[in-house]
Amino acid sequence: MADKNYLCFTAQEANSTIQVKKSGALAPDIKLSYSLDDGVTWNDYTFSSSSSPTITLANIGNKVYFKGDGTVKAMGSAVNRQNHFTMTGKIAASGNIMSLIDPSCESIEIENSYCFISIFDQCLSLTTAPELPATTLGDYCYAFMFSGCTSLTQAPELPATTLADHCYYYMFQGCTSLASIPELPATILTPHCYESMFSLCENIGLSETQSGKYKTVYTIPSEGIGTSGEGTNKVHGAPLGVEDGNYAKKEVYGFDHSEFFVPEEVRSHFNDVFLTRCIEKY
Repeated sequence: MADKNYLCFTAQEANSTIQVKKSGALAPDIKLSYSLDDGVTWNDYTFSSSSSPTITLANIGNKVYFKGDGTVKAMGSAVNRQNHFTMTGKIAASGNIMSLIDPSCESIEIENSYCFISIFDQCLSLTTAPELPATTLGDYCYAFMFSGCTSLTQAPELPATTLADHCYYYMFQGCTSLASIPELPATILTPHCYESMFSLCENIGLSETQSGKYKTVYTIPSEGIGTSGEGTNKVHGAPLGVEDGNYAKKEVYGFDHSEFFVPEEVRSHFNDVFLTRCIEKY
């Protein structure tokens, strides 16, 4: 066993594989290393937007540990600017996610926005989640973290008491094997901190008491959300109108900007993705 509680992945199926990939050229240049012998020997994990070494866990029970060098304090910096894991086979995660940004595994504060955004997005092979011990979070730090992880049956403990804007945004979206919601002990909340946290988690059953407690957490999108015709055929192809449009924009989606305003992160995403594709293509 490793000497610290590093992030660990254990094969539950022979020949399971794992990679770390970079999305977007401007994703943080984090320095990672990995160990296949319980932390005795560490090897640099060198990856880029075009190359990612594959680690194969040949036998059931084989483990790989990951840690960062501590110089870069985030795996992500914006939407579509993140380093994330991809997997095949069947893999259980354990250990402390913070080892990726703090090799001492002692930090319980996430300093940067988007820190772990989408880090396990669409990891269909992931069966258990690692520990998330941070008690103070950053904006969007866990957004889309486990989105689409359909083999995940239990959410990790979430001990954070001070939340940040959109910190749990779509965190478990589409985790269709989840059957329950963890305790949420936070006492300091922020706008949209729980928005769509368990969206499309169809197997979660809530009691009447839980439904009231988690009403801002457990949401399944409906047609025309935020409008007077929500959930009806009135929204099929019909314009929202000024009143409904303003309400949906500001109160439902938290977009309180003037008409035709384009946020910088949207502009950056367009430049990173679509403009780059145009340049590569033409």
